[in-house]
Amino acid sequence: MQFIAVLILHGSRTLWFKASGALETIPGLELFVLVLLIKGIASAISPLLRISQEEEVVKSYFGVEWKRWAKEVRYRLIPGIC
Repeated sequence: MQFIAVLILHGSRTLWFKASGALETIPGLELFVLVLLIKGIASAISPLLRISQEEEVVKSYFGVEWKRWAKEVRYRLIPGIC
């Protein structure tokens, strides 16, 4: 959650980095920041895409024991949310 908040913060219009004009004065810096932003978004999304795949592997390995545990712990990533 903190990582997503940092991505939102750095994408805001009032970011000091944008307001200072550094993105326009240093060649290639804007592209570098864009690449970092894309990498960050991909890093935040990839665990969400893998959860169901990993659950299937664990389910096939542990079977009944996993089903019992899954009834007790219903959240996949963030307790109380999802």
